[in-house]
Amino acid sequence: MAFTRVVPEIGTQGKDVALWGVLLVLFLLLFVGCTLSVRVRVGETVSVCVGKGIDLEGGDFSLFFRDVLEDSRCPQGVECFWEGRVVALFDVQGNATGVELVESKLPKMLPSGPYCVVFLGVLPPRTSSTPPTKDAYRVILRIEECALGNP
Repeated sequence: MAFTRVVPEIGTQGKDVALWGVLLVLFLLLFVGCTLSVRVRVGETVSVCVGKGIDLEGGDFSLFFRDVLEDSRCPQGVECFWEGRVVALFDVQGNATGVELVESKLPKMLPSGPYCVVFLGVLPPRTSSTPPTKDAYRVILRIEECALGNP
C-alpha cells in the first residue's frame, strides 16, 4: 500500500516564519512565567523568580523575591564536605528578610503575622562551580495560615 503526502511542501521562507513563531511563543511563555506578580490562594504552591512577587488573594499579605545573596550549594556530581546553602533576600509585608535555605532542612517555615511562608525548594539545582545567573533563580513556596506561636 502506497502512502501519498497530503500536506503540500512549505517553502524555506515559510519554514523560517514557522520557526520564528514557535520561538516567539516559547519566549513569551518563559517571559510571562516570571514577569508578573502572582495572586495566590492559601495553600497553593507557587514558583517565584528573582525580582517578582506574590500577593495573597483575599488577604493582606505580600512577598517579593528581591535577590540571591549567596549560593554555596555543592554542585551535582561533586563530593563536598558541606552541602551549602542559598541565602535569599525577600520583602515580606514590606520588611526586608534574609532567608537561609539548606536543601536538607526544607521545608522551612517563616512566620509573618497570621501566615507562614513555607519554603519548599530552590531552582535551578547547582550543576557547576559557577552559580546560575540571578535571573535563573526560582524559589518554590506556599503560603499557609498559622496560629500565633505555632507555625
